[in-house]
Amino acid sequence: MYENRLLGFAYVTPFIIGLLVFTAFPFLASLGLSFTEYNLIRPPVWVGLENYKYMFLYDDLFWKSLGGTFSYVFLTVPLKLAFALYIAHILNYKLKGINLFRTGYYVPSILGGSVAIAVLWRYMFADYGIINLFLGLVGIDPVNWFGEPGWALFTITLLRLWQ
Repeated sequence: MYENRLLGFAYVTPFIIGLLVFTAFPFLASLGLSFTEYNLIRPPVWVGLENYKYMFLYDDLFWKSLGGTFSYVFLTVPLKLAFALYIAHILNYKLKGINLFRTGYYVPSILGGSVAIAVLWRYMFADYGIINLFLGLVGIDPVNWFGEPGWALFTITLLRLWQ
């Protein structure tokens, strides 16, 4: 019984070390630095809640970014849920060629976080990318997919739905 406990601890130790080193320590360090005035030339100077006071009262960029974050979340979460339920419903049908569709649907989950997919999406939505090329063929002016806030939100939401 005691050996099984030690074996269990041995199995979870790498995870716990990784969690502490790559998650807990950076979180606590950045939380501590948020109470300081810090630049790379001088050591941190404790300012307490002044940074938060400034952020909430005077920083318009904070409120704009918070609004963008909420827009992204309230757009992607319901769409991902609805899309996932719809696809799950379709994947349960006994249709001819459903295995090919299942494979095509599953591929993005394998490749979704890779650098190659990010480069592909950047190429597709670049100023002279494939999407703008097709839009030009039908007489529509190119769109700055990543430079315009509304289009950037649309593009990133589409990427998240595809993943």
